[in-house]
Amino acid sequence: MPRPVPAPVVMLPVVVDSSLVGQTIVATLRKLLPDQSWSAVRKLIEQRRVLVNRYACFDETRRLTERDRLEVLAHPAVALPDENSIELLYVDEQIVVALKPEGMVTERRHDDLPDSPELRWRALTLDEAVTIRLMGGREATIAGRTNPTSPGRPQSLPAGQRPVHRRDQMRRDSQRRDATGSPAKSRLHTPKAPPCHVRAAHRLDRQTSGLVVLSRVPEAGAKLYAQFQAHDVLREYEALVWGWIEPQRLESELIRDRGDGRRGSRQPVTMLEAGAEESPVTNPLPPGKLASTNLVASRQGHFKSGTGEFASVSWIRCQLETGRTHQVRIHLSEKGNPIVGDDVYGTHSLDGVPRLYLHAARLGFTHPMIGKRLEFSAGWPDVDRRWLESHFADKS
Repeated sequence: MPRPVPAPVVMLPVVVDSSLVGQTIVATLRKLLPDQSWSAVRKLIEQRRVLVNRYACFDETRRLTERDRLEVLAHPAVALPDENSIELLYVDEQIVVALKPEGMVTERRHDDLPDSPELRWRALTLDEAVTIRLMGGREATIAGRTNPTSPGRPQSLPAGQRPVHRRDQMRRDSQRRDATGSPAKSRLHTPKAPPCHVRAAHRLDRQTSGLVVLSRVPEAGAKLYAQFQAHDVLREYEALVWGWIEPQRLESELIRDRGDGRRGSRQPVTMLEAGAEESPVTNPLPPGKLASTNLVASRQGHFKSGTGEFASVSWIRCQLETGRTHQVRIHLSEKGNPIVGDDVYGTHSLDGVPRLYLHAARLGFTHPMIGKRLEFSAGWPDVDRRWLESHFADKS
């Protein structure tokens, strides 16, 4: 009789605690899956079956942080978005307006820089993907060629101006040293790391899709940054949130750690010290940054789960007066209406919810070089719009 086919290795989601913080993914999996060899664990990573915070991770040397969510799938996860997943809505010699897909990081952090350039090609950031598109595609970029007919390729730049920045993406590769102190020889089969000649003027969370403006020259970048600092930019989001919520203004002081290791609002202290009548208790939390969100429209309805049960939800539009990290997610969660699919500030199950349902739908700003006011709008990606429409039933 033929041997039975062994079931694929699967690991249900595990939230990283203090005992696993700082360990590499491959070491952690080896510890959590003791019946798997080191090579078997590495193969799981290579096969795109290991997820960190719901996204495939290819870097076995990545070190885990507290509350990271680690799991192993029975089958390969969906490929991460690449340069063909973005849309360029506006391109000139100074700026680019791009539509970022869900699952793509806006900019690569310096502490999230894999040693292997090949890994960076498998998990492009938005600024890298935009650069590759402007250079005529991946093949031309790797070969060091540029396509003269690629969209928006500048024929010339003002005197003395160079592309915004060539990130230090080759630093670890070109400066890696061998045991004698001499530069290590590069591997011929490894392509150069993806280039980056643009810079985002603002960021969207990895889980958020929508509009982003990027600069191509330093002067444009500085002027865009000044507009965002002065809150002279139109930023409107759409979101699906749990519960019914009416249009209103939400305002608070946001701090990096509200007491549980997460960002949140600095709560005012109104208690008085024991035995005192006029001396308020000093708030132990540091001062925060003012954050204001305007909910400008709300469409109330019901969410239909896969089991046929219904829960109240609202399809909302909100405008940002300020642009703090996780501002919309925090304000809605603390209001009691977390965004559907939020795995950080949410309170509901993620079963059957494919993503965080937050989308940057409108973006307006003054062109940094010509002074013209520009405004862009972009609806939900088709696959998300269909999912929303199939699960959202209007309130009767």
